[in-house]
Amino acid sequence: IYDESSYANNTANLLQKPFHCLTYNESMEDWLDYIKALDEPILFSSGRAAYALSQFAARHNLKVVFSGNGGDECLGGYDWHYYRKVGLGISLKYPLRFARKIARRLGRDCRFFGSDEELILAYINRAFCKFTPSEVSKYFNHDFSVSDWLKPIKKYYDMADFTNIGKRLQYCDLYTYCSGINLALLDQMSMHHGIEARVPFVNKRILKYVFSNRSIRPSKPSKVELRNYLTGKVNHKIIAQRQKRGFRIYNQQKCELKSPCLSSKMLEFDSSMSSQQCEAIDLINMWYDKFISI
Repeated sequence: IYDESSYANNTANLLQKPFHCLTYNESMEDWLDYIKALDEPILFSSGRAAYALSQFAARHNLKVVFSGNGGDECLGGYDWHYYRKVGLGISLKYPLRFARKIARRLGRDCRFFGSDEELILAYINRAFCKFTPSEVSKYFNHDFSVSDWLKPIKKYYDMADFTNIGKRLQYCDLYTYCSGINLALLDQMSMHHGIEARVPFVNKRILKYVFSNRSIRPSKPSKVELRNYLTGKVNHKIIAQRQKRGFRIYNQQKCELKSPCLSSKMLEFDSSMSSQQCEAIDLINMWYDKFISI
């Protein structure tokens, strides 16, 4: 289990703010209520973390909260923002594998790809999916091809007028991963508990400033603009570089909570499925059961 409560407590003390730590033991009742709150079966565990915090805030009579959602999309905080494409001239002169070895020897903290399609496919695999196109075709009885995967992301990738690949992927994030998943889950879970959640990192003025300034791009350490802004304003420990962790409830084995109360099953489990895929199928089945009962 990865526990960030000590870092959060230290930050609260440095800012002289009260600190509350929530140890969340998810019950079947909470799990079913979470399913009910979803408008669609979004298969990301950050939704359960947002549910738990919203529930906690509601029980303490809070009505408006601030969220850091959108910070990574706005300021280049995800590891896929360091993907790079090897130029055509280099690709012809050196094998792609050799170019990657050179990059690693130079200490470049990024992954290299030979084409836009290869890069976008790697981005989708890393950022979004639990199932490959062939698995979708098998389990959902639907002919789902790789090109189907690429189309919606490539649309925004091509629209992004930036030479920097990382910034183009940030643009993709804002219009897909952020708006369709992160912000949607936060809105669904907070409103379900009567909470108004505000997201300052996706403020129109901040996004316009970041994306109109071509010198602001993904780099290591991440979110340099924010770190520079905070330097001298807060204790240096707050902005110290640590390993990035996603916003989720860790060490959850939801596939062990297959509900015995399902009246129907949309999808069957397969022995070859990973624990994440089992969790995804469980969520789809339970959401579908709630949906058809309305």
